[in-house]
Amino acid sequence: MPQSYISELLVSSKRKRILDDFAETTSAHGCILASKSQNAFMRILWITAILSAWIICTYQIWISIDKYYQYQTVVSIQIRHMTNSIFPAVTICNLNPIRASWLKTFFSQTSNNETEKSDNFHKFTEQQWKNYEEQHRLAEHITPEMRIIHKHLRLIFEKNINLSVAGHDINHMLIDCTYQSTKCTAKNFTRWEHGIYGNCYTFQATGQQYQGFVGPLYGLSLTLYVADKEYLVRHSQGSGFKVEVHPAEYIPFPEDKGFTISPGVMTSVGIKQIRVSRMPLPYDGTDCGDLGNNVEPDGPWVNASLYHKR
Repeated sequence: MPQSYISELLVSSKRKRILDDFAETTSAHGCILASKSQNAFMRILWITAILSAWIICTYQIWISIDKYYQYQTVVSIQIRHMTNSIFPAVTICNLNPIRASWLKTFFSQTSNNETEKSDNFHKFTEQQWKNYEEQHRLAEHITPEMRIIHKHLRLIFEKNINLSVAGHDINHMLIDCTYQSTKCTAKNFTRWEHGIYGNCYTFQATGQQYQGFVGPLYGLSLTLYVADKEYLVRHSQGSGFKVEVHPAEYIPFPEDKGFTISPGVMTSVGIKQIRVSRMPLPYDGTDCGDLGNNVEPDGPWVNASLYHKR
């Protein structure tokens, strides 16, 4: 018998003994049964089952690793009742940007010639009226009175007319003001100019800004005078105020985010604050940041979104 053949038999016998020892001592289920089975069918069955289990296990491990490197996030909702919260800013705008009494004075000083031109309409001949009607049958045609009003309103904004005088004044609009059962005045409001509503006024609490209780007694209560006699009838679509409740550090957009209050109506507004905290990069593919758990109620909420609902 050749020496090489004997060496191969010894190596094969040694490998078989190592596999038998592994099958008998390993904690992997099924290996010992495949090794001890005398029936060829049962041995093949157990080997197939073991290989299938290892394939499934490898596939599950691959899925777990793939999900881990996708940095997926889970939305977790927590309701926290904060005893102290910063009182928001309140912006009010009269729907009428320019007072009619001021505009009348402005007319008398700058548009005497326009009055003369409007009087000339009564002196038109029949042919002139036909020509005039033919030229002004388009949809954008406006009456002479509307043209004069629009022209002067355009002049007001183009020439940077002092809206603090031309528009509604908070000292005339504010009849009563109460904040946390304490009297407030027009000095607590900051005036700024809006492109549509003219003078707008923002209330910002001073001193004790934290709001620990809810209800009208612990909030801001206003009684406002709309001054409807000062409205431009053909220019204003309605009378009332545009009101927006917003964080003090945010720029107000009353035309988009505000709500309208009609005169002669009592309106109550309640808001709640929702804070959204996002995981940092690479979760969701953006670096939104995280607020953490130790955020002071008056601290800056960096990389956070604040939503207010009425």
